Amino acid sequence: MLNTLNTVAIVFAILLTLLPGAASAGNGPTICDNATAIPFSTANTVVVAGAQAGQKVYVCGVTASGTVNTNTTVQLVYGTKTTTDCDTGQSNLTPVYSSGSPVVGTSEETVIPVQQPAFIWTPASQQLCVKAAGTIGTLRVKVYWAQHA
Repeated sequence: MLNTLNTVAIVFAILLTLLPGAASAGNGPTICDNATAIPFSTANTVVVAGAQAGQKVYVCGVTASGTVNTNTTVQLVYGTKTTTDCDTGQSNLTPVYSSGSPVVGTSEETVIPVQQPAFIWTPASQQLCVKAAGTIGTLRVKVYWAQHA
């Protein structure tokens, strides 16, 4: 499982570099100085970093652990809050990561390899959220991030 997991994580990391905004942040490298762990017991979208006017949220990596079913998925999204986190203008920042891949396991597994400097980020003035879907037993997602203009 570990070899498959490493292969999947590396492929996702390579694919992420092809996403818009995956190049240099423009003001030099962004080093992630925050790590937020989010526990899930049901499908939900939870904010990692709140929207700050004119600031972007930069992501350096994501890990996940827990006891989940084969239909459990995790994805980073961004948007603004009207009623719930990232509910307005929600857009995908990453592909969907599936426990069936396998990407989410019982021990802390790398979903997006933690890299310095940050290699993906949200547009300015947006929340960064983790969206967990499917049948979730226990899931803990940890996001390494920074926020600035």
